[in-house]
Amino acid sequence: MMVENFRRHGILLHIQLNDPSFQYPLLFFILLFTLSSFIFCCYPSIFCFLFLPSISQLSLSPSHIILILLICSVIFFG
Repeated sequence: MMVENFRRHGILLHIQLNDPSFQYPLLFFILLFTLSSFIFCCYPSIFCFLFLPSISQLSLSPSHIILILLICSVIFFG
């Protein structure tokens, strides 16, 4: 059952990647994710001003934020 779900999602993702109207938002999202990861790794203090104070008080490491962004991207495309 789980393999069928993975195959179904893989086929849907393959169809979406081949759809020209989907390629540009995907490219934009990948570039945005890469840029935000790079900025956070190089300048983590910038993100303390961008996030809410309650989130910045958690003192998350850059790897935690990248992991959260990766999980959000999987949920977004899942």
